[in-house]
Amino acid sequence: MEDLNKGMNDAAEAKEKRKTATKKKATEQATEQTEGGAEKTYIYIGPSAKDGVLIKNSLYIGGLPTHIQKVAENNAVKRLFVDVNELTKAQKDLGDKTSPLYAFYKQAEEILKQN
Repeated sequence: MEDLNKGMNDAAEAKEKRKTATKKKATEQATEQTEGGAEKTYIYIGPSAKDGVLIKNSLYIGGLPTHIQKVAENNAVKRLFVDVNELTKAQKDLGDKTSPLYAFYKQAEEILKQN
């Protein structure tokens, strides 16, 4: 029984390592593209929309898909698409109730409730 538990734990650890390696590789590839002057990667840090068009923490490489561009025409929503290289600062700003980014987030919540 002990061997079975050890085997299950080893399998779970191996699976987690593969997931981490895959995420790391994807991040490195996106970074390489950006450093090479190619497409930038953006992350949406605003609230998710009920209709599923916008989902918090979604990544977009090289621009926004057409089905999102219409929603992103609103300035508040548009400001919540940030360069992944600026994510740490943006998250900090979201926690500061006096920051413009926090105000944009709150405006986006109201806008997306209506959709």
